[in-house]
Amino acid sequence: MDGLSTATAIIALIQVSAKLISICWQYRGVKGAAQTAKRLINQLEGLKALLVQVDELLDDEKPPGLSRRKTLSASATHERLSPFREALQRLVQQLQPNDGFKAAKDVLLFPLRQKDLENTLGEIERMKSSLSLALTVDQSAQLSVIETGVLNVRHEQKVVRDEQRAHSIQKWLAAPNVAANQMQKQSERQSDTGNWLLRLPMFGQCLLGPNSLLWMHGIPGSGKSVLCSTVHQHAHEMAAVGIDKIAVYFYFDVSEESKRSTDSMLRSLISQLAHRKMHNKILNDVYDGCQNQRQAVTPAQLLTVLLGLIDDYLDVVITIDAIDEAANVQDSMQIILQLHRRKLGNLHVMLTSRWTRASEVSMTDAGAHVVELGIDNMEYDISAYVKEKVGRDQKWPETTRTSLSERIIRRAAGL
Repeated sequence: MDGLSTATAIIALIQVSAKLISICWQYRGVKGAAQTAKRLINQLEGLKALLVQVDELLDDEKPPGLSRRKTLSASATHERLSPFREALQRLVQQLQPNDGFKAAKDVLLFPLRQKDLENTLGEIERMKSSLSLALTVDQSAQLSVIETGVLNVRHEQKVVRDEQRAHSIQKWLAAPNVAANQMQKQSERQSDTGNWLLRLPMFGQCLLGPNSLLWMHGIPGSGKSVLCSTVHQHAHEMAAVGIDKIAVYFYFDVSEESKRSTDSMLRSLISQLAHRKMHNKILNDVYDGCQNQRQAVTPAQLLTVLLGLIDDYLDVVITIDAIDEAANVQDSMQIILQLHRRKLGNLHVMLTSRWTRASEVSMTDAGAHVVELGIDNMEYDISAYVKEKVGRDQKWPETTRTSLSERIIRRAAGL
């Protein structure tokens, strides 16, 4: 039975109940029937009140969510209402005097025998129980809709608060934009160059082995930054197919003061790691402490946050370019070495710089894997780059372009 049919049946029951109540009132003044009539009236009035309540709910479609017609119809089905309606109609026939209501005063006894009366009262009580059940089901459904709505609102409010807090934390970190460096270096990369490094067994060991450190050094102009961007891109693609893995990076840049300090490096790495871990407890505790005490975050606190965020991931690859261009090379190098000395099984660090005696000693003592960017391993990259650039000028004959390319490659000396 659909909602409209249920509503029609309920209205019919209300009408029959009202008619029975009117009939029973005629027996209130009949000697020997007053008490019995009163019992029946009380039950019928209770039934009518429930029927009216159900009818009002069926007519009310304002609350959002699950339709009341559907909910009440599921409980007040045709199979349940039909016997009640038939019982009430029989009761009307039994109680209504043959000569109308005026003759009721001449009746000495209530028309129903005691057994029939008890059966009738029991039938009405069962009808009331069924309707009460329907109302209970409706109330539960509506409460569920309201509760779901409240939970949705709370969730939306929490999402907004989390986004606002994340924005505040990122603003507090004030990390320099190194994404521009990555995009620029990738745009400068000649197709397929740098792949020789990715194929090295040493590189695979550093990318997959625990607590690994790789140092790539070369003379100015040897393509360290472009190679660094290739390494990060490869690590990023590898992390994308894993679970809870991430690749982050930093470019020291002598042309931008905001990208030369150790503090900037820490802030940048934290900002990238925090993007997916804004609920990290250490990050939030340090942020709240600085906000409450109105003080700037210290390098020691930044390092603590960085370590806490690294610990939140299954695997972390950090790529740092041109550490030799840091304002304080020793401080920046010490941070890298501190991370390595922590022996974090999920951490892999790869960095580039020019060769210096101090860097070589530090890296050797730390047990780092070392790759020198020289003519031997850069020959293909240099050749591809030179041929592409020389080949653009179509004014020269092909033999001239080929000869010129070979001469430049021979004299490149790793540049």
